Amino acid sequence: MAHAVPTDGRVFWINTAASIPSGWSRDTDFDDVYLQGVTDDSRGTGGGAHIHTQNHALIGVAHTHSVSGASVTPGFTMTRKSNIFGSTVSALTHGHNASTSASTTITYADDSTSLSSFEADPPFVRAIIIKPDTGDKLIPDGAFCFTDQAEAPTGFDITGSGGTTDYSEKFILGALAAGDGGGTGGSTTHTHDDISHDHPDNLHGHVFANAGLATSSSKVQSAVTANVLERIHHEVSLYSETLSDVSTEDVVVDAGSSEPAYMNLLGIENTSGADALPAGVIVGYTGTIASVPDQWEHYARIGARQVRIVKNANEVGHTGGSNTHDHNLQAHQHTHAGSHDHVEAEEEFEASASEIGTPTVTLPDTTKSHTHVWTIGSTQPTCQSTGAFSCDSADGRAAYQELIFIKYEPYSTRIRGGLIKGGAVAA
Repeated sequence: MAHAVPTDGRVFWINTAASIPSGWSRDTDFDDVYLQGVTDDSRGTGGGAHIHTQNHALIGVAHTHSVSGASVTPGFTMTRKSNIFGSTVSALTHGHNASTSASTTITYADDSTSLSSFEADPPFVRAIIIKPDTGDKLIPDGAFCFTDQAEAPTGFDITGSGGTTDYSEKFILGALAAGDGGGTGGSTTHTHDDISHDHPDNLHGHVFANAGLATSSSKVQSAVTANVLERIHHEVSLYSETLSDVSTEDVVVDAGSSEPAYMNLLGIENTSGADALPAGVIVGYTGTIASVPDQWEHYARIGARQVRIVKNANEVGHTGGSNTHDHNLQAHQHTHAGSHDHVEAEEEFEASASEIGTPTVTLPDTTKSHTHVWTIGSTQPTCQSTGAFSCDSADGRAAYQELIFIKYEPYSTRIRGGLIKGGAVAA
């Protein structure tokens, strides 16, 4: 029967399960899922989830240590015999000034953590998805469907008018199994709570500190005075260290969109007091595109989108939303629980010279060992407040079931492939 809702047609019952009209049955395939449009015959496939998680990763810190060398007295006198009158040259006490060690970046291991699972349903109204038991049924009184016309057909009211409940800017979500229609919920945006995390840092060290050159002046015990320049150069390097005292921190996650890709259609309700099937109504369809019955058309404009209910004609046909989304993660900072230092390693390099214009003094090799005390500055690194961090993009659609949509276009409204609208023919 052409002038009827096909048996693969689906309309929406926003009422109790007990009040489902006679001759109609609940389609349990659509319990607790959204109606996802498709562009081909892949209908019948489900996907999505009402909760989802996303991952992010973070990194980075830099710090320096100061290194100073104490001026000390050698452990024993450094003596050398001169070839001038057999004099003894005594080494003087000397010290070194060490420059600050080079800045080093502690590279933390990437830490990917899962953001807390969160319900990401868009604004919704729950409806029982009902199907006709036979092929001779019209849309029941009180049932809900859609249209792309500028106004509701006779006997139907736009959602929110004529005493009907306003479901504008909502999506149809199947009622819970064995449950009733009519509940609302969801939100246009959602966020996630971050699971506290820290970062194990990799082994790190610092470039050596240059201790500079020290000069000692010695007097030869004779009539001749010679200034002997003893130049001793030290390089102090810091052994590598691994830290494990990075603070545990949360990350603030900005809200992301919950709305899937959608197209707006007028939501309309049969308020005529009787079953009816006016031209221009749009319903769901679980059959193939090729099986769409005569006087009905595959409504391909919806494509791979869901229907968003609106009540204003100037919003009909508008599209928006996205099937994927990500979140912006605000900058955050870690701290170290305490300071740390490094054990030093020292290398010594020597050179001897005499001042120009003074007698040359030759000093044979002899014991000249001495020590320095190197103080390593204890430093508490300050972590970067903006490291490299990201949040992955994810398919954010809540649980859905795929189908196509069909529009009722009886012969009485057609002229050679055009539609009569307001007395005019439109393609």
